[in-house]
Formats: sequence, structure tokens, C-alpha cells
Amino acid sequence: MDWADFRAGFSIVQLDKNMTWASRPILSVELGDWDLRSAVLTGKQRRLEKYLIYATELGLRGILKAQKDGKNVTRSLILADMDGFSFQTHACPVCVSLLVGWVLTMETYYPNFIDEIIVVNSPSFGVAVVNTIKSFMSPQTRNLIKIFDHNKNLWIKYLDARIDRNQRPLRYGGTRTEN
Repeated sequence: MDWADFRAGFSIVQLDKNMTWASRPILSVELGDWDLRSAVLTGKQRRLEKYLIYATELGLRGILKAQKDGKNVTRSLILADMDGFSFQTHACPVCVSLLVGWVLTMETYYPNFIDEIIVVNSPSFGVAVVNTIKSFMSPQTRNLIKIFDHNKNLWIKYLDARIDRNQRPLRYGGTRTEN
């Protein structure tokens, strides 16, 4: 399936050459750049749901590639950037239900594929949105989420303990300029 119409507006990148200290692949989700409401209002919700499944498959491909390269890897790390996240564009009831559906799909069809979800640049209301989504998750998955506000020093320190700066894109306080 061709996802060209979604790639630009709903950036999810498998950072193929980037790994955590534990050699886990990294999936970058630029959530704050997404216009969920527009996709819902223009009748593209079902296609977006399929695209999110495709994105999950990207994370799985990163794991399989690492295994093929001889690494003992079974999980992926997800970095999510909420910079630009707005209540109207991202937190409308249908938008939140779309994100809940994505999480439930990951838990049901891709159990234990996530090592950790690190959310950075969350606005103050973003914690409430994430907590709403977390309420639908299993306790095991719920405990994998670490959320940070715009205090870059705090989340950079946290990321530094998990991912070398030369393995992280600039967006996440790293030095890497290409995938």
C-alpha cells in the first residue's frame, strides 16, 4: 500500500541505524506534528488507522533486522515528541479514541514488542491525554511510558542514559542528522 499521503503529515520513522545502549531499535513518532483532527474530519480515519498499523510493523521490522544481524533483540523503544501538540488538533474525542485504538492494536497483535515509550515536550494537558490513553492499557504496558514536559534538560538526561547522542536525531537532543 502506498502511504505517501500520510508520510509527510504523520511522521513515524524507523531509525534503522540508531540503537539504544541495549541494541534496541528506535521508532520516532513526531506526534505533535500530526493533524489527527483533519484526518478524521476529511474521512481518512480508517486509512490512518491502517497507517498506524503499518508504523507498528516498521518497529517490528527493526527488531527483525537486528535479529538478522545477530543481535538478541526482542523489543523496540518508541520516542514520541509532542512539541506542537494542541488540544483542538490532537485531543478531540475521536482523535483520542484513534490513539487508544492504536495502543490496543499494539497490545493485542504485537504484545511485548515495546521496551519503553518515552514522550518528550508534553504540554501541561498532554499528561491528561496520555493518562486517558493509559487507562485502556494493561498495567504492564502502562508502566512502560515515561512522559516529560518541555524541560529539555530533564528528558535529555533521561535519554542520555538509554541512547548515545550520536544515535539520536537532533529533535531528541542528539547529533545525528540522517537516519
